[in-house]
Amino acid sequence: MESAPDNAPIKEALNAMSSDPFRICRLCNQSWSSFDEFIHDPKIQLVGLQAVPKIPKASVLVFIHEGCGSISVLTSKLRALLDLPQGYDPAAEACQGCFRDLTELCACKLPCTIAGDRQLTQRVIQLMRS
Repeated sequence: MESAPDNAPIKEALNAMSSDPFRICRLCNQSWSSFDEFIHDPKIQLVGLQAVPKIPKASVLVFIHEGCGSISVLTSKLRALLDLPQGYDPAAEACQGCFRDLTELCACKLPCTIAGDRQLTQRVIQLMRS
């Protein structure tokens, strides 16, 4: 049986990236003091992840604040904390394109450019449930 990954380093890195406050909703002005407080708010839902073309090692986690709209979180420098598949090659052509379905947030085991993003998404989902 595979053990659950240690999400503490990702949680610490995201909290360390925080400003004070971590985020403010532009529509209702609600603020969250930390990433941890933000992801445990029942009105926050993770809806996906976007690439950042000008920053290849970064992604943007996209959340919805119920009744308000989207809130984005830049996740630069987190790939080093992920357990990427053996032989991970960002240029690999093994990707089957499962990332095109934005409602599908499952992890990808293939050594493609999206594998790290999918793993990060899954780890954030685990943090939200803990």
